[in-house]
Parts: sequence; structure tokens; C-alpha cells
Amino acid sequence: MSGSASRRKERRVVTAYGAMVGLMNSLSQLGGFAGSVLYGYIVAHTHSYNAAFYPMAALLFVGALIWTQVDSTQDVGLMV
Repeated sequence: MSGSASRRKERRVVTAYGAMVGLMNSLSQLGGFAGSVLYGYIVAHTHSYNAAFYPMAALLFVGALIWTQVDSTQDVGLMV
């Protein structure tokens, strides 16, 4: 493989990482916005700040369970 071909593949990988980081950032910002709005609705309807922590704790638990399924040794195959 020539040097220019390998450089092109490296650029594609960097682009894929950039897109992945951008998507992750966008979705986390959306989740932060939606979470704060939902927190306000839950407090307004239940008149309790404690009630809003139950959905947050449940989502944290589900996220932790999903995280245990991630295999960090697996290659994601970004070199297309």
C-alpha cells in the first residue's frame, strides 16, 4: 500500500472519530435539556423533590447495566 493511500485512510478515521464525538456531544446536550425539563415537571406534579430522583436512579442503573455489556477489546472497524 502506498503512503498516500494510508494517509487517506487515516484521515477517514479521524473524520469518523470527529463525527462520533459530535454525535455523542449533541445527544448528551439533548439529554441534559430534556432531563432538566422533566425534573421540573415531576416536581410540579408531585410537589416533592425526592420523587424526581427515582427516574434518575433508574436510568443510572440501566446505563450501568448496559455499560457492563461493552467489550473494550472488540475492534469497531472504523478503517473503511
